[in-house]
Amino acid sequence: MRPTAFFLGVICTVLLLALWYCAASAQVVLTEDACLTRAIITMPSGDITIDATAGGIQVLAANAKRCNALIINGGNAALRGCPSWITVSASVGVTLGAGQSLPLDRDGRAAWRCIRTTGTSTSATIIESAVP
Repeated sequence: MRPTAFFLGVICTVLLLALWYCAASAQVVLTEDACLTRAIITMPSGDITIDATAGGIQVLAANAKRCNALIINGGNAALRGCPSWITVSASVGVTLGAGQSLPLDRDGRAAWRCIRTTGTSTSATIIESAVP
């Protein structure tokens, strides 16, 4: 093998590795270890009133650094919730009765919307943990 071809191969390999490293470091990679050791638990807002607004009320904004979240129905009426890419309605979404909660793992990184299922408005409380 000629030395020129060898060095050209080494240079190409180094350039490809550098390109891969730059592409990988540009993405937000949320590891389980980061969630276990660096997550901050917050309640981003007080109780959110959930009414019959068409398309639902946003209770969680999208957050790629969120480790998990908990939607709690703090009212006396049922509500439904789902990720924002699904149109929530009184008949579509996960149903939470009064006092029930919905734990979200990776699904909690998406935006979530909720709507009431009866004639009475209710409230939702959000608790989340995210890596700063």
